[in-house]
Amino acid sequence: MIFSSASALCNSMDSASHGHGPGESQALAPAVTKRDEWSEDGVLSLLEVYESKWLLRNRAKLKGADWEDIAGHVSRRSSASKAFKTPSQCKNKIESLKKRYRSEAAAGSSSWQFFARMDGLLKGDAAAGKGNGIKLPAPAEKAEEGDGDPDKASNTSPEVAGERKRVVKRRKGLGGEVADSISLLADSMLKMEQARMDTWKEWEKIRIEMEVKKKEMELRRTEIVAHTQLEIAKLLVQIWRGRNNGRS
Repeated sequence: MIFSSASALCNSMDSASHGHGPGESQALAPAVTKRDEWSEDGVLSLLEVYESKWLLRNRAKLKGADWEDIAGHVSRRSSASKAFKTPSQCKNKIESLKKRYRSEAAAGSSSWQFFARMDGLLKGDAAAGKGNGIKLPAPAEKAEEGDGDPDKASNTSPEVAGERKRVVKRRKGLGGEVADSISLLADSMLKMEQARMDTWKEWEKIRIEMEVKKKEMELRRTEIVAHTQLEIAKLLVQIWRGRNNGRS
């Protein structure tokens, strides 16, 4: 009986030092990262927003700010937690869809559900913003040229061309207003400078006149002193002569 108890105690200690319970094994198991999930509606929404932004960019390469706008629109289209997408997720999904389309197109025939949508998007047959009701703001800066994307087409839809003309016209209008403001400011500054110069000239003229008058007054004072001294000298000479005549 003593031998059996000791044996059981050793077995329990050995299990505690070398093994783990079922709960501990599950806790130490590495967590499995979930893959990026896209629903069919989410993909369609992404393609619609991407198409609108891409056409506004004249089918040029999109920038980081563009992908942020796309991710924001896609995330707002659905309130589900899985619908929230980052700019990187949206960009990677578009690249994945393009690769899948090229692979399906090379096969000659395809039953892929997004094949027709991607075919119209990349070949330029899809109307800009048709049926999606999504209107993204026109880019403020000129789109980058030569991004090396083989599926970029050179044609532009009339709607996008009209939008670009309106943007150019608005820029010209703003440029004219800025030029007029600068011209008005320059004229005002010139007038102020001219007025300052005229004032300085007037003060300089007055100063010179005062200097001339001062010198004239000093000269007049000198003449008066000299004349007074001369008269005093004459008077003294007459007095001296009168005294000498009286003695003689």
